Amino acid sequence: MSFKFNRGCWVDSWEETLLREKFGKRREPKGESSMEDSCVQESRHYMLPIEEKIEFARFLFLQWGKELLKDLTVRRYLRQLEEGIKVSGKTMKDLGIDRACALCDATAPEGSCCSRGLENKYDVVLLLINLLLGVDLETCASRTDSCAFLGPKGCRLRVRNLICIEYLCPQLERSLGHDALVRMQTATGGELEASFLLCDAVRKKITS
Repeated sequence: MSFKFNRGCWVDSWEETLLREKFGKRREPKGESSMEDSCVQESRHYMLPIEEKIEFARFLFLQWGKELLKDLTVRRYLRQLEEGIKVSGKTMKDLGIDRACALCDATAPEGSCCSRGLENKYDVVLLLINLLLGVDLETCASRTDSCAFLGPKGCRLRVRNLICIEYLCPQLERSLGHDALVRMQTATGGELEASFLLCDAVRKKITS
């Protein structure tokens, strides 16, 4: 199972642009200016490396962490999300998905689908929520061509990107069969809904 869907991916969201402007975290282009740099600077859309996203998430956590954890709406969605994560995790284990992915990562020439570049799909708010749940956000990939958050025992994050929750490679989909896929998709519904609602609540809180 070495089907790769995310090689070379890079994501910068509109919300990071707004947050950087609000909290004075503009990233100036390095080196000599070019016409392309000028266009990027004028549009104020900068693609942050994952290290800078983590730094920004930690900055927001220091500024807003205590207040967010006191907010009743945020706390309700955090509890809902943790319950959803438990259901998803148990179902993955019951269906053997975690074992299959671990075996693939250990034996496939380029590792599993948790490959290098996938970490760039994570935005600052999702990283901030991981901090709220006690994740330290250290990046130390288990291999050079893996996602920066992939460790020896799997993903180091508790709150994952949509694609990390929903995606299964074609070979794994075939081996699981229709009924197991439906079961997995049903199990992840609570995690996905809670993650969406929590991200929205956190975003509104820190930008209000």
